[in-house]
Amino acid sequence: MPKLVEPHRGPSQEASLALAKLGRDIAVARKRRGISQLGLATRLGVGRETIIRLEHGDHRVSVGVLAGALVEFGMIDRVSVLVDPHTDRIGISNDISKLPRRVREGAGNTIQADMEAGVKDI
Repeated sequence: MPKLVEPHRGPSQEASLALAKLGRDIAVARKRRGISQLGLATRLGVGRETIIRLEHGDHRVSVGVLAGALVEFGMIDRVSVLVDPHTDRIGISNDISKLPRRVREGAGNTIQADMEAGVKDI
C-alpha cells in the first residue's frame, strides 16, 4: 500500500501574522529609502514578484532574499540578535534547571570542564 503523505499546512496563525507585519515593515523601509520594488528586486537579483511576495509576508520567500533586503536597508545587524543564545530566556531557564543540586570538589566540576563543554554563561 502506498505511503500517504500529509499535505503541508503552512505556518501557524501566529507565524503568519508575524510574517505579514514583517512584510509591511519591509515595504515601509523600502519606501522610506526611495527604492522601488523593481529597484530592490534588481539589487537582489530576483524578480519583482518575489519582492511583492516578501512584502505580503509569504512564508515561501527565502531567508536569503530577506537578508539581502536587510543589507540594502542597512539593517542586517538585526539578524544576529534574533535567536541569540544569550537572550534566549527559555533556553537559559532549561540550562539552569539541569544544573546539579550539589557540587562536590574534585568531581570534574571545573571552569575548564565547563568551557570544553561549551558552557559560557549561566
